[in-house]
Amino acid sequence: MYATKLLNQIYHLIQPGGNHTLCGLRVSRIPVGAKLPGNLQLVDKVPADKTICKHCERLQSGGLPTYSTHITT
Repeated sequence: MYATKLLNQIYHLIQPGGNHTLCGLRVSRIPVGAKLPGNLQLVDKVPADKTICKHCERLQSGGLPTYSTHITT
């Protein structure tokens, strides 16, 4: 399952249980047919014209932010 809003060009990956996205956003339980543009709504297929959320993509790949630990003196 995936989640998207009508107002933007991003889609999100859904956590098991379907209530939140992988990046932590809450998914509306209102059906997609309701046409509420501001609600993040569930969809069955990856929307062809939308791009995956960069945070969901990073979390899916298991990637965490990396920071340099080099100290220069």
